[in-house]
Amino acid sequence: RARPICAAMAAFWLSAAILACCAPGVCAWSTARPGIGGTHRRACTAMLSMPADVASSAAPDRGSAESLRRMLTVSISDEERAGGALLPENLRVAADVVTQHGVVLLKGGLDADRCDSCRASAMHALDECVARLKARGVDYRTSFAYREVVHRAPLRYDVSLQPGTGVAPLAAETGRALASGLWQPLVRRLLGRDARHNFDGAFIALPGAGPQKPHMDGGHLFHSTHGFSLHTPVHIVNVFLPLVDTPLLMGPTEFWPGSHVAHAVPDLDQMPSVALEAEKGDVLVFDYRTFHRGLANMSPTEPRPVLYQTYSRSWFRDAHNFPEESLLTRAELEQRDPSQEHRIENKTPAAVSGEVPERAGPEPSREDGATYHPQRGFAG
Repeated sequence: RARPICAAMAAFWLSAAILACCAPGVCAWSTARPGIGGTHRRACTAMLSMPADVASSAAPDRGSAESLRRMLTVSISDEERAGGALLPENLRVAADVVTQHGVVLLKGGLDADRCDSCRASAMHALDECVARLKARGVDYRTSFAYREVVHRAPLRYDVSLQPGTGVAPLAAETGRALASGLWQPLVRRLLGRDARHNFDGAFIALPGAGPQKPHMDGGHLFHSTHGFSLHTPVHIVNVFLPLVDTPLLMGPTEFWPGSHVAHAVPDLDQMPSVALEAEKGDVLVFDYRTFHRGLANMSPTEPRPVLYQTYSRSWFRDAHNFPEESLLTRAELEQRDPSQEHRIENKTPAAVSGEVPERAGPEPSREDGATYHPQRGFAG
């Protein structure tokens, strides 16, 4: 009789082990990784394809907002700052985080002096644009869109800092410094050695700017024929460089980790989100398809400027950021050096603009007065 009892016990423990492995939340595994400020927790992307009722019960097991933040953070060492490049292990981990979760936070990737000069450039560019709007009789608090600045949502402005298009573009020396930033090897690892630099700009949320609606900065490839059944590798990324500390009071960017995966989009409301509070000099690199939004800037006096850079694969470009109508006079436009305006595009073969997919779900609410664009969403 001992033999059947032993067999029954073995079967019981085998079943328990199988159930434990399949239980919601157990598909997340942990492993110690250097440079991530502790344990790097990587969630199995299989959870994203679960039915909504299962995913909703599994989502909390991914941890609190703090554990999500740790999961998405890679700390940059003094050695890496001194050498001006991520070490191979940190580079691999950062790329892995973007691939799996759609966003990574690099701690301390830009020095404070460079942040201050970029902040001055961004605010000067906005001031110049506001002055030109005033000369045209346009109230900066109303809806408008020009080649140099777009009012994305109430008190949220997208200002071009691109040489050849911006009213007050970044200085050439600043552009060169950003082109050799610590995040550049990560961009090339994600998009290839021939990655295209699309443009530079700044998002500025003035005091009192409300929260945005969750949005993607760009849609999924082949959406018109495949819907959300086909997930492709990343083809375009944004690099956010917060130019001031962004605690919750200042309205940091909130992300939905894993929402860049095509089949996860319909279940966005079942996914956990995290507000990635950042310090001046941190760097956020994220897949264009990752859902995010700028939170309310509740500071009574301080704007929240974020410099951004957009990079894509060589065959893709985002051609839907700014309209053709310019704030500049005809004489000023004629004085512009045309080689500067397209200096980046000319380094690679002719670009192929990606199709603009239909948005999943209902049209976003316009109760905040924002203008929705199918490619940019409510940017910022």
